[in-house]
Amino acid sequence: MEYPMQTDLFPSPSLVAAAEDLLALTAGMTAAETLFVAKHTENGIRTLLIWGREHEGIQPGQPLQLPKSTHCLTVPLPFTSEGEPGVMGALREGAAFKDSEEASLKRAASVMTRLAESEQKSVSFKREHEMKRSQEHAEREARRTGELLAIMGHEIRTPMNGIVAMSQLLKESGLTEEQEHYLQIIEDSQQSLLELVGSILDYGKLEARQMKLELAPMDLIGALEDTVYQFAAKAAQRPELELTLDLDLDPAQMLIGDVRKIRQILGNLLSNAIKFTAVGEIRVTARQIEGDAAERAWIEFGVSDTGIGISQAGIERLFHDYTQVHRPDEGDYGGTGLGLSISKRLVDLMGGKIWAQGSKGKGTRMTFVLPLEIEHGAYGEELPNTGALQGRRLLLAAAGSGTRSTLANLAQRMGMEVRQACSGAEAALALVSEGSFDLVLSEWEIEPEALRMPGLPTLPSVPLILLLPLVHASEAEAQAHAPFAILTKPVRRSELYERMVSVCLMRPAGEDPQS
Repeated sequence: MEYPMQTDLFPSPSLVAAAEDLLALTAGMTAAETLFVAKHTENGIRTLLIWGREHEGIQPGQPLQLPKSTHCLTVPLPFTSEGEPGVMGALREGAAFKDSEEASLKRAASVMTRLAESEQKSVSFKREHEMKRSQEHAEREARRTGELLAIMGHEIRTPMNGIVAMSQLLKESGLTEEQEHYLQIIEDSQQSLLELVGSILDYGKLEARQMKLELAPMDLIGALEDTVYQFAAKAAQRPELELTLDLDLDPAQMLIGDVRKIRQILGNLLSNAIKFTAVGEIRVTARQIEGDAAERAWIEFGVSDTGIGISQAGIERLFHDYTQVHRPDEGDYGGTGLGLSISKRLVDLMGGKIWAQGSKGKGTRMTFVLPLEIEHGAYGEELPNTGALQGRRLLLAAAGSGTRSTLANLAQRMGMEVRQACSGAEAALALVSEGSFDLVLSEWEIEPEALRMPGLPTLPSVPLILLLPLVHASEAEAQAHAPFAILTKPVRRSELYERMVSVCLMRPAGEDPQS
């Protein structure tokens, strides 16, 4: 044998030996000097493997070029190579091949194909077995990692709870201003540690695939309001930052889901938005976008901000573990990079999808969509006495367009007519020139604003509900001029309805404000 038999069809030595034996037997039955395996291409027959005596113009991997004195017999092979049909051939000089020799070559081609198929199945089985073993090993390691993280998290949380309790007692013991400042630093640090421990525990459970969904009927609107309200004080520490909440959801519809995990995802997104937004607006939205007949509702949640934004390259790696997409020269924003990774895994666990949109310097929008089952026969809390507000005129005065838009939408859904104003002065002018209003919802006390405008007529007496950031509400309440109520921003839907209905029930529609 002058040609070495080398081919990817038979990587294992045992099958190479079997193929060589088969070709030797075939050469004896067909009186062939050379045997080859090849494939049909657009440029003719290209050889894959050659066995036997060397012939001029016949080289492995090259187009078949036969001398005039050489006879060639080919039979099809029932396999393809890169989509091209295979053939098995025999070469010899002298007499042409007989029918009996062609039959022998066909039988050899059939056996050759079975050898190749056997080798491929063996390789595939071995590869699948190795992948399964690797996967099982990875899962065992992930479980060990998860168990270790859970133990560490619990061990850290125990002394942290003691620190939290002692800090609270210390706060109530009477401190100097300097000591209160130091205690605030301690409390901020312990809160960061508790959040880190929570992230470690959740990450460990997700890695070990031990995180389970706790599905139950839930008050989704109330849960979202509570979550946003938890961040209101932090957002209000930045005077030029506005936090708004716009929920376009049916309060009577009861949904089933894991409310704790939904709140955790929203909290992670809100925390990032506040971290990266110094001025402007953070807007939280939720709406139903579609459903599966009457069984399931798809709810879209969004957190938009006007912060520093993010590049396209940063968006592509945003949800990876431990990823910080902002450069050090953009500021030290802290964090472990686990929040968004955990959020994505939780969304995936609930069968949803999460993504980000944005650009450098133009803010970011984080969106996630979840499928939530509908609880039939159970209903959420209806709005109280909404009929009392039908046709009432509301003067809404707020500096932020997001706040005005959100509150105007809520009032209009209740049947109110809304006149918006972007300043206290504009609201004062509307009160004296645009007819009677039933209620004023404002970020400013209108009377002091009116006193700064010489020649303005006396303002009509209209009930006022004052809107204030959470951190300033207690100070304003002590200085307020009765009669008016106070609502903190972002406004809870139920509290807004109760305040407005209470005021309007005490004042019949169309009553002269001066009477």
